Amino acid sequence: MRRPLTPARLLAGTALLSLVALLGPAAGATATAKAAPRPAPAQTPVAPRALVLYDTTGPWGPLGGTYVTELVKLTGHLGAWVAHPVTGYVPGEVNRYAGVVYLGSTYDEPIPPAFLDDVLSTRVPVLWAGDNIWQLAARTAGFAHRYGYTWKRLDFAPVAHVVYRGTALTRDPANPAGIMDELVTDPAKATVLGAAVRPDGSTFPWAVRSGNLTYVGEVPLSYRSPTDRSLAFADLIFDVLAPDRAARHAALLSQHDVGQDADPARLRAVVSELYRVPPPARPRR
Repeated sequence: MRRPLTPARLLAGTALLSLVALLGPAAGATATAKAAPRPAPAQTPVAPRALVLYDTTGPWGPLGGTYVTELVKLTGHLGAWVAHPVTGYVPGEVNRYAGVVYLGSTYDEPIPPAFLDDVLSTRVPVLWAGDNIWQLAARTAGFAHRYGYTWKRLDFAPVAHVVYRGTALTRDPANPAGIMDELVTDPAKATVLGAAVRPDGSTFPWAVRSGNLTYVGEVPLSYRSPTDRSLAFADLIFDVLAPDRAARHAALLSQHDVGQDADPARLRAVVSELYRVPPPARPRR
């Protein structure tokens, strides 16, 4: 059995090699071939966990790729992913992944019928955001009966808040894109996850879940702020792509623009103030 190479053995071996070099072959040393370097261990490729589909047609087609970039910031920690235009979808593709996200940013994008059929038949969790839900509803008879809701119209009210899990998240009222209003016909089948609040205080569903299909009435990846409804979207993606993962509320704090001319007393004051935060939110040095 080969013993581990300890620092003491390494030192002894180094001394022996030095002695052999000094005495030469006359001392009875035998030259040995240098051991070949060990090959690097093979890395097991990580199977993609999520499929992200997006729109590319029309004058606003390039927005699809931009939204994917923003989405990856929300899903990258959940595992590997694959993204491509929805127009390139192949039958059965959804069933290769743990979850699917479709970003409907182009009105009436030519969605392949195979994708619509697979969304209706798969057991894989699907999050559908934004436009073209009407194509899915038209693909099957009795959509409202099956899912307990149906789409009504795009609501262009200047919504300034979205209420999600009891928290009012902001939404820029200057956002010109509408939000799809849904009509819930069977609350036993469809659960309203978030509500958009109009200026007059009235509300309508912002996100609805029925079975393995979660629908969000917009693509909430533009007109963003640190307190806006994209936080709810991130939470919904977590539910779709990693439903069994335990919640871990962690945060990363980085202090920038600290140079050699910074006041040490002020820096210590900032750190001391942060350490007043009770655990588990207390920062580490």
